Amino acid sequence: MEENLDGAIARVFGGATPRGVAESAPSPAAEPEGSTKSLLDAASSALTRASEELRRAGDLLKRLQESERESASRGSSKRSSGVPR
Repeated sequence: MEENLDGAIARVFGGATPRGVAESAPSPAAEPEGSTKSLLDAASSALTRASEELRRAGDLLKRLQESERESASRGSSKRSSGVPR
């Protein structure tokens, strides 16, 4: 079994095994911009804002449901009063 994909492809399909690939060490993961604490602070702030927006959206949906119920109850009272539509 070959040590990397390029070597395996070269073995299966023929051709030269790439040189230098096996000798090179994998590059370290890139460091994120900023410190870990600043990234955690930014994530926490974003989650707080998202939570506030979801709460406001929930409040708006409740108001919409109440408005629909009121409209429906007004419509049913007109029908029961014998008023033609």
